[in-house]
Amino acid sequence: MSLLVPGESSESGPTPEASARLFDALVESSPHPIAVYALDTGVIDYVNLGMVGLTGLSRASLVGARLRDLLTEVQPSPGYADGRLNGQYGLALPTGRTRIIEARTELIAAAGGSCGHLIAWDVTEQAGEQRKLAYQATHDALTGLFNEAHAVAYLSSALRHLRADHDHSIAVIYLDLNGFKRINDSYGHQVGDEILAAAARRLASVTRAGDLAARLHGDEFLVVCKVNNTIHAAHIVDRIRAVLREPYPVAGGALHAPASIGVAVAIDPAVRADALVRCADQRMYSDKRLVRIA
Repeated sequence: MSLLVPGESSESGPTPEASARLFDALVESSPHPIAVYALDTGVIDYVNLGMVGLTGLSRASLVGARLRDLLTEVQPSPGYADGRLNGQYGLALPTGRTRIIEARTELIAAAGGSCGHLIAWDVTEQAGEQRKLAYQATHDALTGLFNEAHAVAYLSSALRHLRADHDHSIAVIYLDLNGFKRINDSYGHQVGDEILAAAARRLASVTRAGDLAARLHGDEFLVVCKVNNTIHAAHIVDRIRAVLREPYPVAGGALHAPASIGVAVAIDPAVRADALVRCADQRMYSDKRLVRIA
């Protein structure tokens, strides 16, 4: 099968002008969004119909605009250099929505130097599915807090960073809800789940940006936070204890499930994450025995 340009015979072959027209038509009608832009400034010189359709902007709006001004949430690959765009980017649409695109740039020769030839793929659905899977892998489905696996990984990372941060310590706060089993047995799992979700919201409300709150299993939770010293850690524990002491409203009354809490503070980056969690867990059980004695 051969491609013929109208007005040309198969014997003579297409003229250079006809070949250029054919090439332009192929690029213009390509199913992939394409843009050509200046590497030094990022100013767009050309877009095809695919790019117009992807962005929702007119050709007149796109040509002359800076390509990177259209992009958000830039996550370039390690190969990004010299004005080339390689990786996943958020593309803000006029509707206010954002599409995720995968971009690849090749250099092409042009008068006065090289320019960027960008081809894009809309990967919004795939990126959304990846984010969903990543969220499910790191979060507890019932409470929305982080899960145990992520909490341990986060704690290990925080301890490693202690080597470079001599002004702070890492506190691990381990807690469970007193009387939760009785509530679960007496009122059913639905009420029990409501209590756990409400406790998680309260816990999240008293943790700071940069702290981590996680549900481990059952009615046991963990908080990892950066503290100045043990007194600072004790103040955080007091805030958690106070907010979890408040009653939980249910149909026909209110239920109480105050927390038993144990805390362990690490100043040595050599301490193991599992050892720190174990220490906080043991202190939590000591706190629970004091509650029972009282």
